[in-house]
Amino acid sequence: MRDHHATREQARQSASDLLERGRLAYVGGADAVDADRAELAVELDIFLPSISEHTHAAALVRKAHQICPYSRATRGNTETALRVNGVAAPVTA
Repeated sequence: MRDHHATREQARQSASDLLERGRLAYVGGADAVDADRAELAVELDIFLPSISEHTHAAALVRKAHQICPYSRATRGNTETALRVNGVAAPVTA
């Protein structure tokens, strides 16, 4: 049981380190569809310097994107692009 708690504490600390050193840039835009409507688009550029392996960092960001309340609220009506450590990370459905 102690190992489980130690593992959770380590994960919590790792997450804290990511948040302290990480960076998120948001770029939003709107394109006019017609006189009454516009389409929104969002690009999230996430920089996680403590995770050098792109596959791992991209998987973490995609998972966060799936459970984020803002991402969930705009899913299906806002085009979203993800970039992780400067590399495109296609959004999976």
